[in-house]
Amino acid sequence: MIRFAECRTQGPLESIRDLEPPVGIEPSAETPVSPRAWEAGARGATPAQLPALAHSAYARGLTDVAEAAWQKLAVAGDAESANRLGVLLAQLGRTTEAERWYRQAIEAGYAGAMNNLGVLLSRDGRTRAAKRWYRLAAEKGIVVAMANLAQELGGAQEAKQWLRMAAQGGDRNSLGNLCAWLSNEGRLGELQQEYLSSAEAGDLLAMRNLGMAYSFDGRHEDADRWTRRAADAGLPDAMFDLGVRRQHQGPPDEAEQWYRQAANRGRADAMAKGSERL
Repeated sequence: MIRFAECRTQGPLESIRDLEPPVGIEPSAETPVSPRAWEAGARGATPAQLPALAHSAYARGLTDVAEAAWQKLAVAGDAESANRLGVLLAQLGRTTEAERWYRQAIEAGYAGAMNNLGVLLSRDGRTRAAKRWYRLAAEKGIVVAMANLAQELGGAQEAKQWLRMAAQGGDRNSLGNLCAWLSNEGRLGELQQEYLSSAEAGDLLAMRNLGMAYSFDGRHEDADRWTRRAADAGLPDAMFDLGVRRQHQGPPDEAEQWYRQAANRGRADAMAKGSERL
């Protein structure tokens, strides 16, 4: 029996960035705008303006406006917008429509939609079909699909391979689960040595992963040293990990500082973690 780490995900994951704004677009509202004005703006927007408008409307809770903007782009053949529309509709419980847009995005070559279709099918109890789509997405390099496929595979040895690949891609949950699996087999040291070689060669993600592997093994000073090196070099995932560690081990004031730095470097979930402490 595999003992999974506490960070094991409790269900399949969509890509966490599917509804985040593109780089350079700030979705927060500075002045109130009526829904009617938003709808008029959407009708008059050019195709180049629609992505920013959709993200800003979504951030303000104007899902009708966001849906209309993404649908206009999707109908015109934009695969990424078709995927985003699918995510939005799935959140709204309109799963039949979501599935249709995911499939359109897939047909247009958007690999992330394969994972998201897998999530939708898994939640609907169609696990065999879900596994097929996770595998197709994972084979195209979608990290979250690797993690989802590993969960579907359970204790099969193939699951370990996908966990390793997802961990190498930066997925924290997969790394924790991989550490638990190898610890049960008495082989955690092998993983630590593998990461150590790459970390000493300057690989920032290996430094971060080594820190987590040491932390799992109770080597907290070594964990902090390597994670801090990666964070100081600018890796947001390492900043996030330090925030988690400080939140649970102290000093707690440092947790918020690391979460804020991670958020400023693009980890959208870091700001939410910091807010939990307020």
